[in-house]
Amino acid sequence: MARVCSPAYFKIEPGVALAAGAGALYKPWVDPGFLAWFAREKVKYAQIIHEMIQATNPELKLSPQGSPDLAIPQP
Repeated sequence: MARVCSPAYFKIEPGVALAAGAGALYKPWVDPGFLAWFAREKVKYAQIIHEMIQATNPELKLSPQGSPDLAIPQP
């Protein structure tokens, strides 16, 4: 996907079951320990995606941190 759709940005977010509804993930009553664990999991998934891309297409590059092209497009 990264090779064909380049430039591509991978967003790692929870599914609908965790992101919406009464027990939603981003509510103030969610345990901070759970949110910290979840953040570590997201970083782990990003690392796995990066390793997979590097193993199959090492010529692909990551954007630099804070890249200006990560902004919302303007009409």
